[in-house]
Amino acid sequence: MKFALFLSSALVAIVPALAYSSTQAGLFAQDHFTGPYVHSNGDGSCITTPAGVINSVELIPGMTCQLYREPSCAQEAIPLKRDSASLRYDIGAPARSARCLK
Repeated sequence: MKFALFLSSALVAIVPALAYSSTQAGLFAQDHFTGPYVHSNGDGSCITTPAGVINSVELIPGMTCQLYREPSCAQEAIPLKRDSASLRYDIGAPARSARCLK
């Protein structure tokens, strides 16, 4: 009985995590997908992390993000079409905001 309760609790915790990974992008404040992050559902709204900087981006297939060096999605966009474990390495500097689209 206790094992069944444990197993059902584990499934309740795992299923939402799987749903996130298949429907949203993650914008992380630190390199290698660590630190504070926010989810983007691909609606094109301007977002940033709680730390105010984006150092790594994890995208679902078919999603792209426009990265900006200004906090309000201002100035020229830098397109990103694949995961980036380190924006510092891939585009030369971290981003301050992003717009992601499905």
